[in-house]
Amino acid sequence: MKLYPIRFILLMLSPLYAGCSLQEDFSYQGQADIVTVSGLLHPDSLIEIRVGKAAPYPSTAHPLPIEEASVSLYEDGILLPALSYSPERKSYRLSYYPKAGSSYRLLVGVEGYGELSASTSIPQKAALKACYQPFPRGETIDLNGKVKLSVEFASEPSSRYYVGVLSKQFKRERIETFPYQRTDSSIIETRFVNTINSSSTLIDPFNGLNDMGHASYRFYLRLLPLSGIERYTLDLYSLDTDRFFTYEQLLTLSDTLGLFVQVHSVSEDYDQYMKSSLVDFLNKYSEGGLPNPFAESIPTYSNISGGSGIFAGYNTTTLPVENSPCQ
Repeated sequence: MKLYPIRFILLMLSPLYAGCSLQEDFSYQGQADIVTVSGLLHPDSLIEIRVGKAAPYPSTAHPLPIEEASVSLYEDGILLPALSYSPERKSYRLSYYPKAGSSYRLLVGVEGYGELSASTSIPQKAALKACYQPFPRGETIDLNGKVKLSVEFASEPSSRYYVGVLSKQFKRERIETFPYQRTDSSIIETRFVNTINSSSTLIDPFNGLNDMGHASYRFYLRLLPLSGIERYTLDLYSLDTDRFFTYEQLLTLSDTLGLFVQVHSVSEDYDQYMKSSLVDFLNKYSEGGLPNPFAESIPTYSNISGGSGIFAGYNTTTLPVENSPCQ
C-alpha cells in the first residue's frame, strides 16, 4: 500500500497559499510583489480569508501576511459585517457560516495595490447513498484486500464532483457524569485511500494510472460534468483499503473503525483549482510518494482579479459504509 503524508493530501482540499507560515528575514531581491488572496467557503466553517504579499510565479516562498487590508464580502448582493484581522490566525475572519446555494463576491483593498476581487458560489450537498458490495455466502473472495463500493447520488447541473474514500479510527470512552453516563467518541486518525479503481466512462483520466489493464486513479475520482444526468451510480474498488482492516472485517468496524465515502460538490472555480493543484502535486511526487527533485512547478488556477490566489466554495457529503451492504 502506498502511503502519502496526510499533509500533502490535504493540499488538494485547502489553498496552497499557506499564509499562516511566516518566513522571517525573507527578501524578494528586487522582484515586484503581488497580493495573494485565499478563501474557501464551506457551510460548516466560519468565514476566513487570508491576504498576503509574495514574489510572482515561479517563486514558491510563502506569502507574508498583510494586516491592514480592507476585506468586504457580499452574500447574494448584500454586504455582510466587516471581517476583522486575527493576529493568531494571520487571517481575516467573520463569525458567520456561509450558505449553500448562495453567491458571494469578495473585495479586498490593499494600499498601493488597488482593489482585488473574486466571485464564487457554494453548491448544494450531493444527495448521496453509499454501500459495499457483499459476496454470496461460500463464494471465494479474491480481491487482495480490495473493497467494492457503490455510490449513488443526485446530480446538480452547476456542481462538479470529486469522490474519495477514507477511513477513520475512533477512540470510544465511557464517561461518568452524575447522574448520567455517556460514551464519548474522538477521532484518532483519518487516512485516505490513495488509489481507486472504477470502470465508469464519466471519470476524468487526468490522474489515472495503468494498473494491469484496469482504470485506476490517485486520491480522487473527478467526475466529468454530468449535464442531463439526474441520478448517477458509480461502482468502484478501493485498491488499498487501509492498514487498519481487511474486507472480511467490514461488519465489525463500527466499534472503533469506520470506512467512509466522501463526495465534494465544488464550484467551477474550485474545480479548476483542485485539478491544477493535483496535477502539480502528481508532477512533484512519484507514485510511491517520493519527491521528484527535478520536477518544475505547474501554475495553479487563480480567480483573483488584480492579484493571485483562489476564492471558491464547496460542500461535502461523507457517509459511513461499513454497516451498509448493498441490497
